[in-house]
Amino acid sequence: MGVAVLLLRALLLLAAAVAASVPAEPNRLMQIVVLVRHGDRSAMRSLPIDPHSELLDQVGPAQLLEQGVRQLFRLGVWLRRRYDNQSLLPRRFNTSTMEVRSTDTDRTLMSAQALLAGLFPGQCAGDGTSMPVCYPVPVHSKPTQTDQLLKMSSPCAAYQHRWRQFRARPNGPFKSAVREFRWLAELARNRTGWPGPDDCPIKQLWRVEDSVSSWQRMGLAMPSWVNGTVREGLAELKRRKFLWKYEEPQLHSARMGLLVARLLGGMRLRLEGKTAKALQVYSAHDSTVAAFLHAFQVFNGLRPPMAACIIAELYASGEFRLVYKNSTEQPAVHQLSIPFCPPPCFLPQLESEMRRRGVWAETAQAMCGGGGDLAEDSQQDEPLGAVYNFILVIVLSVSWLPLLY
Repeated sequence: MGVAVLLLRALLLLAAAVAASVPAEPNRLMQIVVLVRHGDRSAMRSLPIDPHSELLDQVGPAQLLEQGVRQLFRLGVWLRRRYDNQSLLPRRFNTSTMEVRSTDTDRTLMSAQALLAGLFPGQCAGDGTSMPVCYPVPVHSKPTQTDQLLKMSSPCAAYQHRWRQFRARPNGPFKSAVREFRWLAELARNRTGWPGPDDCPIKQLWRVEDSVSSWQRMGLAMPSWVNGTVREGLAELKRRKFLWKYEEPQLHSARMGLLVARLLGGMRLRLEGKTAKALQVYSAHDSTVAAFLHAFQVFNGLRPPMAACIIAELYASGEFRLVYKNSTEQPAVHQLSIPFCPPPCFLPQLESEMRRRGVWAETAQAMCGGGGDLAEDSQQDEPLGAVYNFILVIVLSVSWLPLLY
């Protein structure tokens, strides 16, 4: 009787192991990775002459606004609707199959929580239409000085050297813009009181644009000198910033190598059954989103708006898809076609191409250092594969044992 029970248990374990090893349906979604920009925020700093400096003192610089919270909450609700019928995401957050990472700034940490409130209604008490009261979800971060994964302004001497070289080219796009927008620099210097002369007026104009666009988003009155022509000039310069800073391969390779390697390496582990991770969320900045799009050669030339969202999807067939949602007001999304890996793009091909192009961990580590983030998943998950194989051997051995007697 004891042997029969042992044999039955062994067979049940064997059946479960065999079932787990059966290939999944090719179109079954296995993993999604979400990279999102934070929501609407206040200005990064006050201008020397700033009509709204008192308000900024009350709100605080670079802080997530109520509108920004709503943007990320709506984005989370949209993600839930998009993937609710995929049997991938439960109604509550699960630390065994999900992970959330943010840069170490208030606005990205808060944006992550707002997104998760919309994505996981089971965590929250509410009617699903307004911001609910939610059980908190763990969001991990690293200090800016050591965050080579998501924070594009973290220290990287090689990147800064190449960026200085780009700005210094006599006939390059940066110097050309200095000449083209000299009129705007003079106007802004006189009206905002920034000190001069300045050997890099473009950077000062980017700071002015940040304040002006923040006033506009908050519905505040504009100073008389900020007319339509000025706003267009500032917006154009800010748009070019995201072209210049990451367009060249050596620039985006330095900044995106770690994230790309972690993303694709984690997907490979998922296909191999060595990790249970079904969802990864990264809460970051416009610079992170822009650098990511450049790395895949799908940047559209426009600054990523507030709450812009990139979704990388992995299917059981090994197909990799990239989706871009750049509006919280419109339901439409953009299916991106990677030029060097056209659809259907499969993970081994994409990983090979990224390595060949130098957008990989080794490049980023050589240029910027770091790399502790890269092996985080594999170090934790590879033992699971070994344990699984060990259990399978035991099950097979036990199931055959009674047949030898």
